[in-house]
Amino acid sequence: MNPLPQRAFFVSPSVRESGGVDYLGLRQANLELMDQFMPGINNGTQWIRPYSVMCWAVWIFNQHSQTYSGELPAGQRFQRFREKIEVLFGWSHQLAGDGAYMAGNRQYSPPGNGPFTLDFKTWHRGPSWFDAVQYGPSFKPDTGLGLAWPQPDGTYGVTEAGEALARALDKGLRTLALYPWLICVEDLQGSVKQAGAVHLKWGRNWPTRQEAQIFRDEFYPPAGTAKNPRASHRECSINLIRATLQVLGSETSLPVLRRAMALLPLSDFPAEQVAGLAPTQALWRVLQLRQAQRLAFESLFGWMELHIAQGLHSSEALRDRLLSLDCIPLRAESSVQAVLEHYRALSPQAANLLEAGLQVAELDLFERIDHLQEYIDNHDEQAAGEALQLLFLVAAITQDLSACPRHSAYLDQGGQARLSLQYWARSLQRKQQISLAELVLNLIENNLLSQHFGIAAMRMTEAKPRLRISLEDQGLVSLLSGTDKAWQPRLTEDRLYSTLALMTESRLLQCRQCDETNTRLYQRADP
Repeated sequence: MNPLPQRAFFVSPSVRESGGVDYLGLRQANLELMDQFMPGINNGTQWIRPYSVMCWAVWIFNQHSQTYSGELPAGQRFQRFREKIEVLFGWSHQLAGDGAYMAGNRQYSPPGNGPFTLDFKTWHRGPSWFDAVQYGPSFKPDTGLGLAWPQPDGTYGVTEAGEALARALDKGLRTLALYPWLICVEDLQGSVKQAGAVHLKWGRNWPTRQEAQIFRDEFYPPAGTAKNPRASHRECSINLIRATLQVLGSETSLPVLRRAMALLPLSDFPAEQVAGLAPTQALWRVLQLRQAQRLAFESLFGWMELHIAQGLHSSEALRDRLLSLDCIPLRAESSVQAVLEHYRALSPQAANLLEAGLQVAELDLFERIDHLQEYIDNHDEQAAGEALQLLFLVAAITQDLSACPRHSAYLDQGGQARLSLQYWARSLQRKQQISLAELVLNLIENNLLSQHFGIAAMRMTEAKPRLRISLEDQGLVSLLSGTDKAWQPRLTEDRLYSTLALMTESRLLQCRQCDETNTRLYQRADP
């Protein structure tokens, strides 16, 4: 036994988690699963050109830094130069009306033709491409594609691949008459004319064939050449995408592809590919299952917020309201076991419960997600009933998949603290004999209210309180400024869109826009 302290002593300060719109603390487990499936990129890294421009900025700065004789530290000089390049890149696309969804597109664009100082302060820019919320992790060897690495003085160095990407872009930029101004580290002034001219050579949608080849070799390394486990995981995930498109055999939309990657049985794939695809498909299935679970919990929390604001002050009142919805097909006195068996009974004997969604609409995880999101978007109270049913379906599928070691390896991602899939399924298994009414009350009190109170307390600061509900003498009380502030969650992007975008630019896929349906359609392309 440790002796009791006899005097005051210091302890390490607590480490707070990041904030954001995550009132139940579920997001991190989803992000971790995404990063295992598609490491090295994020939902915003959709174009090759920003990688080329970042590498080029580092490479050019390092080439010219040796001749500098002033007193400004190298890190500050690099910051000034990269801000010039980032602002100019964003501005050139704004002027061309081609900056939608691109990092920096919301920067302030001053009126007139200039010249203007090209720095973040003048243009009201926030994060840099090099920051963690943008391309930063994707840029580095340990967390991304291995194009550049940070140095202690605040500058960067480029890898062999990063330099090759920089040189490929530089071939076009060198043909510009304004090239000497562009590479000048000290000249931070720029005009509309200069921005328009440079856009012709570095537009985000026009990577050269050489850039695409260099990028592809890092993004999707040839078989047997992956430099680290993360690159190998990315290779396997891209193989699953390409194999699924091959099985589907025709142009495919993103939602159809997402569903097929999860629901197609392994027997549909060529026999020689199954061993390599099986672990990756298992991870993708668990990620999609977790996406559904998180959306269901968060939509129930938003529904609960709204009804507390409208005057329901007890968990019992909330339970009764939820169970009164028309879309709840089972009675309040039904046992939890009966609810789970309801879904199992719908499954054809030959299929597992997840794959049965290909044949039975009520078991189709992706169709149920779409229905729930539609209810949420339409402010329809039936979202709560749909969310409750989805949570039961998720638990039933989780119990089914847990028998397979490939799937069970990922099912406890997040643990009890983040209401993991395994924790939720086992929780229902332990409560099989209680009634649906008792289970819903337990869900409201433990998985919604207590979960929110714990997360809010952990993340609260004096400047930014996180509590949205309070427990007062009269019961549960809303801390929202109005009922219109109740949470309306959306399904988090899972990196599939950005992966397909980079695969298309890397010439691994072909993509066309279908004007009739306003949908992008993808098919395989031979690299």
